[in-house]
Amino acid sequence: IWHVGDISYADDAFLADPLKFGYENRWNEYMQAVEFVAATKPYMVLPGNHEAECHSGFCELDNTLKHKLTNFTAYNHRFRMPAPETGGVENMWYSFNHKNVHFVSINTETDYPNSPNDEYA
Repeated sequence: IWHVGDISYADDAFLADPLKFGYENRWNEYMQAVEFVAATKPYMVLPGNHEAECHSGFCELDNTLKHKLTNFTAYNHRFRMPAPETGGVENMWYSFNHKNVHFVSINTETDYPNSPNDEYA
């Protein structure tokens, strides 16, 4: 499975309960939901904009929390892609072979002028 971005939509967790900070809970629920598949099949991921955003009022009121959740921390701590082995960086850029196909995973959220998440670069 090649999951290319917008993985758990944790940034929108506040929509279910605006008075509760549910970012981490949403990530945990997602990971539990895909646990069987990810444990039995190759499960490769790439970040999307939802992995580096937090729309909760808690994030808007707390700059420290907002910064922690806008730098792909939750994403990078939950997955281990073959970036070190392929010359990539964290889980953002990597490649892998599957049978006779070579997959190249390129993060489109950071590291170019005016990128959506320039502060990560």
